Amino acid sequence: MRKRLLDELVTDTLRDAGFSDVPGQNEAVYNSVLQLVQNACEQVATSYEWPHLRRRGFLNLVEGQRLYDAPSTVDIDRLTAASIRYGSTWCPLHYGIDPSHYAAYDPFLDERANRVLNFQRYGDQIEVWPTPDHGYDSSNGDGQIMFEGSMPFVRPTSGTDVVDLDDQLVVLLASSFLLARNSQRDADMKLNLYTNRLNKLKGQATPAESFMIGGELNDLQGGSVMLPKIMVRRL
Repeated sequence: MRKRLLDELVTDTLRDAGFSDVPGQNEAVYNSVLQLVQNACEQVATSYEWPHLRRRGFLNLVEGQRLYDAPSTVDIDRLTAASIRYGSTWCPLHYGIDPSHYAAYDPFLDERANRVLNFQRYGDQIEVWPTPDHGYDSSNGDGQIMFEGSMPFVRPTSGTDVVDLDDQLVVLLASSFLLARNSQRDADMKLNLYTNRLNKLKGQATPAESFMIGGELNDLQGGSVMLPKIMVRRL
C-alpha cells in the first residue's frame, strides 16, 4: 500500500521490530526510529525507477547559450531519456561531451550550430552541445528539450507527510535497520524479506515482452498448414 503517513510508518516499524508502538512515552526512541524510516524511504525511492514516480521536465533553448538550469521536476542524477524537438519531431539527445566535440564546435570560440546533439551535467546545470544558433520557437515547439526520469526525492519530515512508496518495503527496511542497531538476530531476516519484496515489485513493474507464435508452417510434403496464432508473454 502506498500513500501512508510518516507517523504510521514509524509505528508500523516499531511493531514489526517487536518494540513498543507508543512513541509518545519516549520521544528519543521515536525520533531515532523516525530517522531510520526517513533513511528507508530514501533508499526505497532511489532503488528503482518506480513507474508512479516517473516525471518529465522541459528546457527551452536560448540562442547562443550552452548552460541551463536543470528542470526541477526530474532528478538530474536519475535521467532515463532525453529528446529534443526539431522539425516538429522528437529526436534522441545523447549524453556526453568531451574534447572531440569541442574540436568540432568550440563553445569558447562561440562556434554554433543549427541543431543540438549532446548534453551532460555541468555542476548543478546542464550543458548542451553544440551551442544553438537559434532558440526555442513557441510556434512549433522546435528547440525544446524533454528529459525523462524519476522525480527528485523529497525527504518526509512531518508525521503527517504522505509517503508515496510501498509501505511494506519501507517498514521491512527500517525494521532491519532498527534490529541491526540493537544487535537483534532478526535483522538479516527482515532484510531478506525486504529484498524479496523489492525484487517482486520490480518484476511487476517491468513490462513483459510479448511475441506471436503460430501461423503458416511448411509440412514435409512441400505443402503448408495453418497453426492458430497465440500471443505469448515472456516474464
